[in-house]
Amino acid sequence: MKPGAFSMGSMKLSSGGRRVWLLGFSTLGGILLGAFLASRCSRDQLDALQAYITAYSALPEASRAYGGLGTALAFYRVPLLMVAVSFCGLGIVAVPLLAVWEGVSLSYASVSFSAAMGKSGLLLALAAFGVRAAVLLPCLLYIGGTAWRLAYERKGLAALSGRDLRSIMICFAALTLGIILEYSLAPRLMALALAG
Repeated sequence: MKPGAFSMGSMKLSSGGRRVWLLGFSTLGGILLGAFLASRCSRDQLDALQAYITAYSALPEASRAYGGLGTALAFYRVPLLMVAVSFCGLGIVAVPLLAVWEGVSLSYASVSFSAAMGKSGLLLALAAFGVRAAVLLPCLLYIGGTAWRLAYERKGLAALSGRDLRSIMICFAALTLGIILEYSLAPRLMALALAG
């Protein structure tokens, strides 16, 4: 085994693999924290959320405030912040904290939707946040691992290989596809979840 690598069963992890694992655990910690915080919501808060979701779903599709800009912001905010802090030493601390933040926000919203809407809440949460979680989390781990390495090495773009740049571009293309899917599918899936 190479120096600086450790073994987990038969899987060898390089320092890049360790970064991804640590970011994964940071995100998982955020998910658990978000679920805990959402479970602390009062019944009045959940009733208000239920009333909002019900009123929102009753609006004609053209007048809904579910805009593309808000969707893009939800997908791009943390990966772009990770890239931005990767150029300074602050990124060593900020990248894992951003992973925790994304985990908290996704989990808090999903658990709140589930709790507020009762039996249809889980389907509603999957309809509203399923595409985002499926696309954003893997991209977040890759971009975060690369950003964390760049922040640690403090070499900026000079430390970014062509392979890393291509992979990050693929991640942002996947995020863009996720935005299009969520913007076009989530309102319809939410309507189906509320109707069922």
